[in-house]
Amino acid sequence: MTIVAASTRSYREAQTWLGLVLVVPTLPLVFAGVMGLRPTLALMAVPSLSQHFLITSLLRDERVPAAYLALSVTATLTLGALLIALAGRLYRREALLDKARRPARRRAREQRVQLGEFASANARASTSKRLFQ
Repeated sequence: MTIVAASTRSYREAQTWLGLVLVVPTLPLVFAGVMGLRPTLALMAVPSLSQHFLITSLLRDERVPAAYLALSVTATLTLGALLIALAGRLYRREALLDKARRPARRRAREQRVQLGEFASANARASTSKRLFQ
């Protein structure tokens, strides 16, 4: 979610992406439920799916092989570390800071324009006073 926050430009865009991001971890679970998959060593490399298999095995009071547990923990920690590194890279970008400053710059530009219009209106008023006196 932090990656989505760092890479989107608006609140609405972030909401759209968060809906999609939340679906990604649940897709393997739906697939496993529909297909009736059983735990294998290869499936333990998918973090959300492996955690589902481990919890289901514990609830059924089945024995959990140590290799399954080790691969699940390793895959989950590796994916977490990669996502943290990606979020860190996104937050180091200068464009992210520029995104935060952009509304302030826009306000400042609008104020300058308004001041410019005010100054030009004053100049026109003083010129017309001089002409009609």
